[in-house]
This record gives sequence, structure tokens and C-alpha cells, in this order.
Amino acid sequence: MLPRQVDSRAFFLYPLPAARFPGPGRPGSPNDAWLKPRDATTGQTRLDSGMQMVDTEGKEVTERREAFFYGGRLSRRGPGKTVRLATGALMVFLAGCVSEFPESFFESDAALLLANTGDANESFTATSPNTYSSLALWFKADALSLTDGSAVSTWPDSSGLGNDATAPTAAEEPVFRQSSLNGMPAIQFDGVDDTLISSDVDFETYTFIVVSRFSRPYGGAQYRMDPITKMSGGRSTALYFEWWSDGLSYITSRNSLDGSAEFFIRTRVNKDEWYLKAATYDGVASHLFVNGQLKISSGIHVGAIFDLATGFHIVSKNAFGHIFTGDIAEVIMYKQALTDSQRVRVECHLALKYNISVSQSCIP
Repeated sequence: MLPRQVDSRAFFLYPLPAARFPGPGRPGSPNDAWLKPRDATTGQTRLDSGMQMVDTEGKEVTERREAFFYGGRLSRRGPGKTVRLATGALMVFLAGCVSEFPESFFESDAALLLANTGDANESFTATSPNTYSSLALWFKADALSLTDGSAVSTWPDSSGLGNDATAPTAAEEPVFRQSSLNGMPAIQFDGVDDTLISSDVDFETYTFIVVSRFSRPYGGAQYRMDPITKMSGGRSTALYFEWWSDGLSYITSRNSLDGSAEFFIRTRVNKDEWYLKAATYDGVASHLFVNGQLKISSGIHVGAIFDLATGFHIVSKNAFGHIFTGDIAEVIMYKQALTDSQRVRVECHLALKYNISVSQSCIP
């Protein structure tokens, strides 16, 4: 269960007595001995629990002393960014490091922590996706007035921005299914050539939220299936299902930043199961959520998404001819990363709408 977001306190991190941490270092300076080896599965580096969190009034914080630190150093980056530290019931945010506080153990930059001390059992009120101004694309199957099996030439954009998604030809039109997910409709893509193309959206950070399932069986080799992508003609970003050559299937978030190599995060899922999946890149790291639960986060990748001058594809063939086979009930894209408080409320809206079980407690 996720905690609510509340007004936060600011904290500094200091090492406990040096005897607790063998190896070089002095209070207020880097000490690699504080960091445990990076987990090979998650790619995350565990921060030793022997940390002292002291708030701006000099009072020690004892709620939690253990966190996951997303691999990489936080030195020499500007203020205003945030990195999430996964701490179980307590969610902690690591805000932009600023050089005015040289006593930080992150080299010469201060690690300013914003700790959420809210009730972890709070319920979240469902919120319509168009509540937030950064909404850029919103495709929902129940916006279509079609009979079962009808071809979908255009999927209207419910954001109000007119970014409709259209099939290039009649042969590439998916079909409307009246009752696919607990009595709700979805758009079915045949895995041959069905695709819909929307408008270009300018963005540097984002949140995708998609309700979908894939039905393509394992074919003996790696295969990628994109419900939403902006990868055509180059690297940008995508959220997709994929089979690996070992027969395991995943949800994967793929990102490319300006002037940087692309990076991926993924989590295991199953064929023919509906998922409410969300991916976000917040300018520092990428995070992947499935049915409301944070599954994995990337290491630190500070920057902006490499924004190709091309439209978003709702399903598209990649360079290998791989294409999505399955059903999509709803696709939402925000051109800025939502906060966790915002995201979980939109997830609640979708969870109640489609009767999908999510990790947070939702109320209408």
C-alpha cells in the first residue's frame, strides 16, 4: 500500500561513527563502504542502514534508516529534480542536490531529502485523467460508438487536444471489441499490420498509463510488442511487452535521452493477462509500475527524453518487423511526469472502471 503525499520535511544525511563503516572516508564526505553491492536483478544499490537522518532542526529521524539508492552519484546536477528512494511503507524522495551544503556525503552537493511520513494505509480518491494539465494523449475504447467487430479507422483523443490516432490504410485498421475486460470494450490488434498513428507531442519527461494485454504466443525467440511507442525512425521512448528467447515475458520501459545511450527497465508478466501498467521518466530516473505497484526503477539518468519529430504510434512494427498482438482498453500519456500522488489517483480511476485489482486502496 502506498503512503499519501504530505508536506515534507527536509533532511540531511550524515554517517554514523566511522567504526560502523570500514574503509576510507570522513563524516560529510563520500564513503563507498556505505553502499552495498548492486543487486544484479534490480540494478539497484542498497544503502547501508547505518545512516543517520537529521532534519533541518537537528532532530534525528528514526522512522526508517534503510533505503534503496538508485545507482550512480548525485553530484553536479541542478536543483529541482527528484529521485525516489523505495523504503517499504515509508516513501522517501531525494530532491535536487545543491552545492550550498558541502557537508553532504554526496561529494560537494547536498542530499536534500523529503520524507513522506503519511499514513501508509490511506485510501486514494479516483481522479479522471484530464484533471492534470499535462495530459497530452487519451485514448479509451469506450469513447467509440461501434458494434463488435467494427474496424477502427480513427481512435479519438479524449484529452480535448485533437491528437486522434488514425490507421494509415484500411488494411491496417484494428477492430472494436464490445466486451473484452469485465464488460468494458477494447481495441483488438491482429499482430500482422494493425496500427494507429497519433500526433507529435513535445515532451522531456512523461508518464504513460496503459490498460492492455498481449496474446501472441511464444515463438521461440525474442519478440517485442509496443502498445505505445515513439521509436519510429530513431530512439525516443516506448512502453511494451516482450518475449525473451528463454520463453519469459516482460513489460519493458525503454528510454533514450538527448546525448545519451538508451536504457531499459523491465518486470515479469504473463501472456493473456490484463495489466494496468504505468511508466514514468522524471528527468532523473525511470520507474515502472504494474497494477499500482512499483516494480523497478532505473539507475540515475539525468536529462531529457530524445524527442523525435514524429507522432506516437499505438502499436507499431519495429525494425525487426515485430508488432503487438492483443487488446488495448485505454492509453494515457502525460507530457510531464506525474507525481506519485497524481499517478495513483489516475490508476484508481482505471482500476475502478475496469475492475482491476491494484495495490492501493481506491475510493470513487
